[in-house]
Amino acid sequence: MITEADTCRKYVLPKLVQSGWDNDPHSFTEQKTFTDGRIVPVGEKVRRRPDREALDL
Repeated sequence: MITEADTCRKYVLPKLVQSGWDNDPHSFTEQKTFTDGRIVPVGEKVRRRPDREALDL
């Protein structure tokens, strides 16, 4: 299954690089998940919050 990120890497990023968007003063980054969500106790069960994301600099 192709994800939105895969589509971006295959079609969008090459066009941005070709257009000069990887040079100053322009830039772009890709978001990546850097940790699983926090585990939160709820009664006698636990739940996990959503993943945290960071920009890939």
